[in-house]
This record gives sequence, C-alpha cells and structure tokens, in this order.
Amino acid sequence: MTPLLPPPLVFQGKRWSSEALTGMAVAWRDSLGGHLRASTRPTAMVMVNHPQSVALLFALSCFPAPLVLLPLDLKPWRSSPPLPPGTRLVLPPAQRHLEAEARPLGLDVTVLSGSGEAGRAASLRS
Repeated sequence: MTPLLPPPLVFQGKRWSSEALTGMAVAWRDSLGGHLRASTRPTAMVMVNHPQSVALLFALSCFPAPLVLLPLDLKPWRSSPPLPPGTRLVLPPAQRHLEAEARPLGLDVTVLSGSGEAGRAASLRS
C-alpha cells in the first residue's frame, strides 16, 4: 500500500514540497503521540489557508479521536451547542495568538513548537 502524503503546495510565492509538509506532520504527530494516542476526546484545529494547517491536518488524522475543524473566526466556537468540555485544541506556531481566547471556552489548548518545521519552503523558480 502506498502511504498517503500531503501534496506539494504553493503558498505566497513559495513551494512547499510533499517531503517538507510530511516532515512537519510527522514531527508534530510524534510530539502529540503521548497525549492523543489513547484519547477519545475530540481534538480540534483551526483550518486556514496555510501550509502549517495542511501538515497539522495530516498529523491529527493519525489519531483515533474525532477531529473538529474550526474556522479562524471565533464566533462559531461560542455557538450552541458548544464544543464539548475538554476538547483539545491543537494550534500550530502561526496560530499561537488564539490560545488566550480559546482557554476561557473550556478548551484544553496545546500550542506546537516550531520544531515541526522540518522542511523549509523553497522559492519558486520562473
């Protein structure tokens, strides 16, 4: 069976290879392993147009917990019914600023380190 890898991406004039995104996803998956491997609590992430979001989606899809995709706008996070108490929200480094607003909603926030940046984006060549 061929492993599923993220596709290469072009984002803001830079090319992110499949290997770079996979390296980021694997590093984050490994750093979260102890927390999520046996958990059945929902896990949430903010899905935005950024390579870190793609890598995080691949990382979190390796775990058995249900995955909730949230928008960047926090208004739906406060909707009824609310997110289940204790939902783990995983934020990549680029979304660290959301931690302060997420904790009062009862979310268990994990902010990933930049060490997941195993691969760097390469400039596009014309």
